[in-house]
Amino acid sequence: MLGQSNSPEGYGVFGEAKATTGNATGVYGITSAYNGKGVHGESNTTTGTSYGVYGESNSDTGAGVFGGSPKYGVKGNATSSNGYGVYATCFQSGGYGVKAHGLKYGVYGSAGSTGETYGVFGSTNSDGGFGVRGEAPVFAVYGKATKTTSVSWGVYGESVAPNGFGVYGVAPNYGVYGHATGPGGYGGYFTGRTSVGVLEIRGGSDLSERFDIRGAEENAAPVPGMVVCIDPEHPGALLISTKAYDRTVAGIISGAGGIQTGMLMGQEGSEADGKSPVALTGRVYCQADASGSPIEQGDLLTTSDTPGHTMKVIDHAKAQGAIIGKAMTSLKKGKGLVLVLVSLQ
Repeated sequence: MLGQSNSPEGYGVFGEAKATTGNATGVYGITSAYNGKGVHGESNTTTGTSYGVYGESNSDTGAGVFGGSPKYGVKGNATSSNGYGVYATCFQSGGYGVKAHGLKYGVYGSAGSTGETYGVFGSTNSDGGFGVRGEAPVFAVYGKATKTTSVSWGVYGESVAPNGFGVYGVAPNYGVYGHATGPGGYGGYFTGRTSVGVLEIRGGSDLSERFDIRGAEENAAPVPGMVVCIDPEHPGALLISTKAYDRTVAGIISGAGGIQTGMLMGQEGSEADGKSPVALTGRVYCQADASGSPIEQGDLLTTSDTPGHTMKVIDHAKAQGAIIGKAMTSLKKGKGLVLVLVSLQ
């Protein structure tokens, strides 16, 4: 059967099956040819709304379009700027706009345009509905974005419901897994409240906040491992430490010794923001000065007269309110890095 239409609202082939029992089919096609199509529909009009293949079902378990194949059950191609390779709607509670099962891909979407395009786009207005829902032994939903010249998303989810989920994932290992390789990229980026049962941080070992930091001298630049104190002249900012037993001590600049920030907090555009991550708790390497006394594991640490350096607490009375944390490694003499369990007190 060959069907063709050039009218704005026409159908190349139109099939309708209204039976609510049995296995009625509006249009049924089968082929065994190497490059054959069970049903092939094409629409050439660029005005109005047209469909290469249009299917509709009123049955509770029916399919508007159903395709079965060793490779592609349904394959759609759109060449216009606002076209859809496959477009499906469902207004029945518990129904699916697109439901697909495959040995490799249940649904595979690819967008090659340089504009705002979607490999797979799903939306729902139903309570408890899913814009996109996937079930698979490995990847339920897999998204990949290759454009590097602007902001792009492997998977993008949005919800306006009071208790809705932009992205929701359930799995024995990873409910949601995100990986970003670009500079400044995010493996996962969420706005609004994010709820997890257990949050496992695998990229670092401290809890930090962003601060703006200045040196006591104009040429003193903050670097990872430095001890910092509250800046009396700039609310919300910090200053590289310059004196021993300073009770304004605030933390250690994160990132020294190959240990990165685990969790980073801040609020852009406010006083709770800045350029440098400062560890407030957790494990972090710190610049230390053992010239006055060797540092041993378990020693309490405080600020020193050496800018940005910590030292062993000798005078415990003076150290009240000026303790940075405990040493987890030793430093026999001179200056070097010491691993610190940060615990301000």
